[in-house]
Amino acid sequence: MEKFSQKTVHGIVVVFPSLEYYKKVEQAIRFLKRSDAQAFEKVKKHIDVIFIFSKKGWYNEIRQSRDGTKWGWLVEGSAIIDESYPYQFIASELIHEAQHVIQYKSARKYTDAQAEKGAYLVQLKFLKKIGYDNAAQWLYEFFKEKWWTEKHRGSKEVQAKKSKKAIALFELWGSE
Repeated sequence: MEKFSQKTVHGIVVVFPSLEYYKKVEQAIRFLKRSDAQAFEKVKKHIDVIFIFSKKGWYNEIRQSRDGTKWGWLVEGSAIIDESYPYQFIASELIHEAQHVIQYKSARKYTDAQAEKGAYLVQLKFLKKIGYDNAAQWLYEFFKEKWWTEKHRGSKEVQAKKSKKAIALFELWGSE
């Protein structure tokens, strides 16, 4: 079983398999706080933990702890460490995921497309605000491909297997 370490950055817990993952997330959180204090506060309020649950892979999901007290962004390591995802983009991902928590807490029923569009729009706004036009354009094109569908995320069976692993690790961490 993978070993994990844990550190806290500006009130957000980061659980990680090795230091290189932590350093990039730390850089993203610090950048977010400097560049958009309001967005940072939203992320801090709605995401308690960033749990990097494996070193490879692109799967990610937002999840509430079993006891309902914490929200975590459960993410595979490639989505953090890949060179094509700089810390500014990871900061925008945090905003995207915090928006999903806000959606869940609202108790309104969203279709996958509605939920992704809402999160996409706040993420895009941030990328434009920081002048990261290439990433904004890429995100715009990727949104048109409907990344939340099986075509991009893999079959429901693959998603369920990764989700099960992420949730089990998240619950184990939360029980310590």
